[in-house]
Amino acid sequence: MDQAAVDEVAKIFMRARQTGERLDPLPMRLKPRNFTDSCAVMAAVDRLAGEPIVGTKIAAKPGAEVVYATLQASRVFTSPARIPLAMVPSKYMECEISFRLMRDLPPRDAAYSDREVFDSLEACAAFEAVDSRFRDLKSTMDNTPYEFYADHIANGAMVFGAFRKDWQKFDFSKTRVSMTQGGRTVIDR
Repeated sequence: MDQAAVDEVAKIFMRARQTGERLDPLPMRLKPRNFTDSCAVMAAVDRLAGEPIVGTKIAAKPGAEVVYATLQASRVFTSPARIPLAMVPSKYMECEISFRLMRDLPPRDAAYSDREVFDSLEACAAFEAVDSRFRDLKSTMDNTPYEFYADHIANGAMVFGAFRKDWQKFDFSKTRVSMTQGGRTVIDR
């Protein structure tokens, strides 16, 4: 994609974020063709938003490329949290285990061992409030994943629980995660 197309898509996404408008698939001339294009669009949206980037969402499925999206400060919450419905009208939630790097792992000749990496992390139960700017996320993903990736991988918001240093010994499967709206439980897992 050339820069003019990247900027045009970024403006479309920003308008959708600000107004709640739902988008149809992008016209062919504006479709990202690869993850590099998707990253260029995300970076342009981040510049337009003008917010601090406070994290990264990473998606890695077996046999597929590893993709990631930035997390903007206004879309990251600490539990218990109140997320504006306008930010995530779909009310779809994915439970996650999130990690936070607690010390730098500077470049070096020898690869870091799993133990060194694990010992530098804290983890917490979290959930992602998934919300795409597209009207029909499934058909957009079926058509090409790169529009979906450019849309910050459909991130609406992230909610983090308490981070734990003992995460390797903690059974996250026993953690309850819930979402309510107006006193009604929407999700409880």
